Amino acid sequence: MSPLGIALKEWAVVVDALTQGELILLLRKGGIHDYKGRFRAKHGQAWLLPTYAHQLASALKPPYCDGQRPALKGHRISPTPPLETIYLKSWASITHVFPIHQSASIHALAPYHIWSDEFIQQRLSWKPHRPLMVLLLRVYRLSEPVELAMQPSYSGCRSWITLEHPIPLVPSSPALDDTAYQHQVNAITAVLQETSSDDSGADSPAIHSGHD
Repeated sequence: MSPLGIALKEWAVVVDALTQGELILLLRKGGIHDYKGRFRAKHGQAWLLPTYAHQLASALKPPYCDGQRPALKGHRISPTPPLETIYLKSWASITHVFPIHQSASIHALAPYHIWSDEFIQQRLSWKPHRPLMVLLLRVYRLSEPVELAMQPSYSGCRSWITLEHPIPLVPSSPALDDTAYQHQVNAITAVLQETSSDDSGADSPAIHSGHD
C-alpha cells in the first residue's frame, strides 16, 4: 500500500481503545479549526493520532475514566512542556459514516461507545442543527510504534492532520478479525435503523459507507 499522509486526531484514551479492539465507533461534530467548524469524512484511511488536549476523565464511562490507563492519568491531561514526539500505534479505514440528527439514535448506541451520558448530551446540544457523525473504523495496529516529530501544524482543534511526510504502512494486523468486526457493524447498523424515525415523523438519517 502507498504511504499514508493523513491522520485523524482523537483523544489518546479513545485511540488506545480503538487500537485494542475495544471500540470501532467514533462520534464527531467537528473542531474549531475544521471547515466551518463541521466534521467531514473526507478521507477513507488515516493514521490515528492521539491527543491529550481537552481530554477529560469525566467525559468517559467506566472503566475508561478511572485513571488506570496509561493514556488517561488523572482528571485532565495537558502535557507541560508540550509533547515533542507522538507515537503512532495504529491506522484505520473508515468503513461507514452515519449522520445522526436524533438523540434517540445516539442514546441507543450507548453499548458501543465509551463516552458518558453527560458528554453525549453536550455534543448533541452544541450546534443542534448539525448532525452528529457516527464513524465506524476498521483499525489496524502496528507491530512497532512509529515516532512522529510534533509540528505546529498538528496542534489545535482540528480533526484531520496532513503529515509533514507520508509514512509507509509498516507491518500491521487488524484489531478485530473480519467476523468480529462485521458483527459489530451489523449490530450498530441495526440499532440505527430501528431508531431512525421518531414520533414527530422526522426524516430518517442517511447511512453511507466510505467517505465524502
